[in-house]
Amino acid sequence: KAIKKFSPSTQLIFLYILYSEWDIFTMEELEAALDISKMSAQRGLAELEELGLLSHKTGGKTGRKKVFERAARKDFYEEGRAYLDNPVRDTVYVSSMPEAIGSVTGDLSALSAQTMLGEPVQKHYALWNRYRSRLDGYLVTEEQAAEEKLPAVQLMKYDVEKLSRNHFVDPVTLILGLSEMDERIEMAVDELMDKYDWYESEVDKW
Repeated sequence: KAIKKFSPSTQLIFLYILYSEWDIFTMEELEAALDISKMSAQRGLAELEELGLLSHKTGGKTGRKKVFERAARKDFYEEGRAYLDNPVRDTVYVSSMPEAIGSVTGDLSALSAQTMLGEPVQKHYALWNRYRSRLDGYLVTEEQAAEEKLPAVQLMKYDVEKLSRNHFVDPVTLILGLSEMDERIEMAVDELMDKYDWYESEVDKW
């Protein structure tokens, strides 16, 4: 079956490998780092290998342990980006953000905090959809949130906290899930991604 888009767990694995300073990985390392099942790790690695983004060798004491190696980082991203999917499953609004629930700063709030983009009127967060119930008792309507400038929460398809740095959603997930886009936001995205030599903006392609 042809792969059209990454599954959420495969996208999580892809991004983890993309950001990692290492070029070589084992399935067990990914399971531990991302807190995913053996089946999810196996499926994700198989998909990435099928697409030519990873290769593997066998080794270890038994000679059966697979060690996966990433393609050159720029090639890994350029070849894989076509399969990246919008990570946002839904957006909800809250009267305030509960503490210690696995959320990170996301969307335009994360972008503005790391660039020269002006801060949005509403605070934006990102939270794995599996933790949606942790917002019970805090939910409000979109209309009330807009009127009172209350926080928006993007409910994500995978655990974005596993990829976060300094409590911000990771940059690729941020870009894929942006709630709006215009010229000033595009400029902020390029500013954010300027430090990554593997990233090529749409403007660069033009």
